[in-house]
Amino acid sequence: MDKFEIRRQKLLKLIDEYAYGVKYKFAQMVDLHPGTISHLVAEPGTPGKQLISETKIDQIEGRLDIPGWFDLPPDPQQDLWPFRAMTFRQYCEMDALDKDEIEAFLKIKLKSHFKKQKKVQ
Repeated sequence: MDKFEIRRQKLLKLIDEYAYGVKYKFAQMVDLHPGTISHLVAEPGTPGKQLISETKIDQIEGRLDIPGWFDLPPDPQQDLWPFRAMTFRQYCEMDALDKDEIEAFLKIKLKSHFKKQKKVQ
């Protein structure tokens, strides 16, 4: 994976964390045109694809007050986060009651899942 693909992946992570995956909202936060964001996160080989330049990185990091974030090595713990509907950061920002509700739901689902597996065996 080259540096531009790493930057693209990191930008997608920021869009998820700061704007719940909404590119238009993220574009407003970092003072870029929504079309620019779409071009920056487009898959390699997509017509109109733009590489994420140092200037764009500086602008995004400056607007979000996260200087140097794009230069940080990947966090292996963060990469293990299994959920697509929310980021680890969003989970951490939840209050205890919401976290308890999520855990209760997961316990129910896991119990149901393992019961089904036992029946199959």
